[in-house]
Amino acid sequence: MLPEAGTSKAIEWLLASEEPAVRYLASRDLLDDDAAADRSHITEGGNFRALLAGQQPDGGFGVHPYKKWTGAHWRLVSLVELGAPRGESRAIAAADTVLSWLTSAQRRSKIRVVEGRVAPLRVSRGERTCRLLPARARGRPARQAARRIADRMAMARWWLEL
Repeated sequence: MLPEAGTSKAIEWLLASEEPAVRYLASRDLLDDDAAADRSHITEGGNFRALLAGQQPDGGFGVHPYKKWTGAHWRLVSLVELGAPRGESRAIAAADTVLSWLTSAQRRSKIRVVEGRVAPLRVSRGERTCRLLPARARGRPARQAARRIADRMAMARWWLEL
């Protein structure tokens, strides 16, 4: 489907952007042209570099992984939305810090079990719970829910390594 005349000028402008992620996303999402959507230069863009600025040797950023906007979790969300290429070592290192936090004994100890089944957490923890615990795992026996969490974390790590 070709864009309308007024829209095509906006698309041309996006495709001419100095930011590689903008060019990639415009090609992929607006033109549905996966062949022209080149991810290889995304890591050279200012947005990508800014999101990884200050990364520590352990993959974290010197703050709690979930600290709003500056923690590894939020930076990874943005990196993925920008189209971070799979196998990007800095993104994998950041993901490892998030996965370590999510699967830590302290974090797992906060999962409530009632009569052998995982109970929903309070609303204030809802967003993090949804990321940690898939909907189909809620209400399942605790051992089965824990296995699903571990499987989900392993799949996230595997996807980044491709």
